[in-house]
Amino acid sequence: MQWCLVKTGAALFDLLHAYGLAILLAHACSQPIAVRETSCTYTLIGCISAPPSGSLALLDEVLSLPTPQEVEAAKPVEAPLPLANLDGLLTVLFTTPGVRILSVADLSKKAQQDQTLLERALKKVRGALARWKQLVSKEPSFGALSWLERLLHDYQPGIPALPVPRDAHRGRDLSLVMMLDPSFSYSTHRPRSDGLISHKTQIAIGGTRFAVLLATVGAARFLRAHRVGGDLVNCYVPKTETVLLTHDSRLPLLTEAGLEASQAVLVQGLSYAHHAIHTGHTQWTGLCYQTIQTQGMQQSIPRGQGSLDLTWLTERAGETREPLLSFWRMQLACPPEHRACEIDALVDALSTRSLSHWTTHLLDVARCVHMAPDTIRPYRLEEVKEVITSMHASIPSLLKKALEQKTGTLRFGHALRLLGDSNAAALRDLVEDLETVTTLDQLLHILAHTAQHCQVATAKTRFMVVPTEDDLGALLMDVEQSSVQTIARFLIVLSALRYPRLIEQELDVARLTRVISLLLAALAVQGAETGEATEEPFQTLSATTVTSLNGARKGTHDHE
Repeated sequence: MQWCLVKTGAALFDLLHAYGLAILLAHACSQPIAVRETSCTYTLIGCISAPPSGSLALLDEVLSLPTPQEVEAAKPVEAPLPLANLDGLLTVLFTTPGVRILSVADLSKKAQQDQTLLERALKKVRGALARWKQLVSKEPSFGALSWLERLLHDYQPGIPALPVPRDAHRGRDLSLVMMLDPSFSYSTHRPRSDGLISHKTQIAIGGTRFAVLLATVGAARFLRAHRVGGDLVNCYVPKTETVLLTHDSRLPLLTEAGLEASQAVLVQGLSYAHHAIHTGHTQWTGLCYQTIQTQGMQQSIPRGQGSLDLTWLTERAGETREPLLSFWRMQLACPPEHRACEIDALVDALSTRSLSHWTTHLLDVARCVHMAPDTIRPYRLEEVKEVITSMHASIPSLLKKALEQKTGTLRFGHALRLLGDSNAAALRDLVEDLETVTTLDQLLHILAHTAQHCQVATAKTRFMVVPTEDDLGALLMDVEQSSVQTIARFLIVLSALRYPRLIEQELDVARLTRVISLLLAALAVQGAETGEATEEPFQTLSATTVTSLNGARKGTHDHE
């Protein structure tokens, strides 16, 4: 059988509404229920032949609560179903009158100072549950239909009822609270945007009469929240295109996070993408969240909400995804005093998928790798390539083009990386020089010194990449398309990556002579133009090599 649930456009509420209906059906049918998202609706599918029925007592089974002794003895990591229900319901009721407890973790922490807090929190949740049942029981019945049959009448596949926000009538309607979705929270807003804000009201849902109750059931199992830095609270609900839910499906509980709100959202999203948090054997593709500002006993204020796309993370190959996601989670969750480098660019890159922010983060990591190599993990070349393909860019990415070519800028960066393995001091000096590059002559001078150090290194190791004239020509073409400073920063980034193992065909050291001659010619020409005396090696170069270099440099300067 199938049921159809129409969306309201409020992402958090719609998800909880669909999850709650699926949990209720799974309890009534004792069968798993599939929840499938479409553009405007959620379709629920169950392998049953007859419509389920049940009384309001079904709600007690779905929202079973623990005893005080079970709360004290339970471990959040292995939370049983009653404890998970309590965690979600505490979050739902956080902004309502009474004791302000956000979650089970929050309750355990505060109960150490106030022994009566546990009983008061349970009393608040039980009282709310009794009040909800009383309000629901006032709904008019239709003949001999059971309560569950009346509820499912609003979700018929052919003619589903439309959920419409409206004014809540005290004593008759279940009103929407801020924790279910800030779009419908108690405020100076009207049910519809008509320009008037003087009418202060609470919001209920018409059409689907039990929508708020079902969203509360979904929140008990799938709404998780924790306190973050700055007196803020983050709430999360994961989403996917299709999920199979059973009667005991639930998410694990959260603990307090001493992070900024944006960082905490990313850590939670990476956890879902990394399969660290799962249910129903599904792959989550997104994370809906909201951030709330607490004000003590005063009404909390919504600070922001959104949806974090996880598809581009879950689509990555497993061998590159898991180490990368673990590295990002570790960097984001690390206390500020223990971080190896700044993470602002990483936060912006993961939140907005901005290529410019991702490039800035790569440069920050590269600088840290060169200054303190034992404090941070360098990125792999394959990881950087895959992430760049998922980033948004307003213009074609030169870094992506450079990474796709085996010659040119990438080869020079690889040579610098291998040089660091045999002569770390020389690499640090070259990187410092690249940081201050402003002209093409300075860049060519640094590349000449790079080639000289590579020539010396070949006497110590066979594992050395040897750039050629073709590589230099391709690098100069990249300079024409961007700037000298941009290519210098690219070389710093490339010099800190981890590359695949070299194959024998790439270990041809004999090609080093030609590129050494070409780069030393750059210094010879620079000395001739400035009237300075040249050293002995430059006087042995052929006129053809110097002429070819002059042509390449002249073309670059003409373009600039």
